Amino acid sequence: MLEDCAQNMIADQYKGANVTEFSLVMNLDGFNAIQHTCPACLSAYSSFVTAYQNYYPGYTHGITLINTPPIFKTVLDVIQPLFTPRTKKILKIIGQNKKEWQEHLDKEISREALRPEFGGTKKD
Repeated sequence: MLEDCAQNMIADQYKGANVTEFSLVMNLDGFNAIQHTCPACLSAYSSFVTAYQNYYPGYTHGITLINTPPIFKTVLDVIQPLFTPRTKKILKIIGQNKKEWQEHLDKEISREALRPEFGGTKKD
């Protein structure tokens, strides 16, 4: 996922776009404790955070997690000690209130750059 985002950004730069960062939006709808809080899952989340911070520092303008259920706080408590100060600064976690996360996304990202599931008009 991160590599795809970085490659898309680089491709846009080659086309002449002035793009230096990307915004990452992750929809956690369907996240549940039984399937997503097992030890192997927690290890995968830790690996994702570590890879992001080691190989893509400064690539992201913001990371927004939407539709986060209350149980996600448990996962966050486990992986948050791995976060660098910059990751803590750019990470926004929003619950399942669509109005709240839509308002946040509208402030951060143009509708033309958002896919329809996030309230945007971008087509793949």
